[in-house]
Amino acid sequence: MEQKVIKVQFFKPIDGQVEYFFGSISAIFERFSAEQIGCTKESLWNAKITPDKPKATTRCLISKHPITRKPQSRK
Repeated sequence: MEQKVIKVQFFKPIDGQVEYFFGSISAIFERFSAEQIGCTKESLWNAKITPDKPKATTRCLISKHPITRKPQSRK
C-alpha cells in the first residue's frame, strides 16, 4: 500500500506558516477548525482528494502526495 501525506497550503499564514502536513483528514481537524480550513471534515472526505484532484477552499488548498520511502535492508 502506497502511503500518502496531505498538504494544507493556506493563502494567508497561520502562526507564521502557510504549509502544514498531515497523515489523515481527521488530523487536520485536530489542529485547525472548519472555519480556518474553509470546509468541514465530511466535505473533505466526500471530495475524495487524490494527487490529481486537490480541494480548494476560500482559505486554503488541500492536496494529497505520495511518500517515497527506501526499503529497509535490515534482516
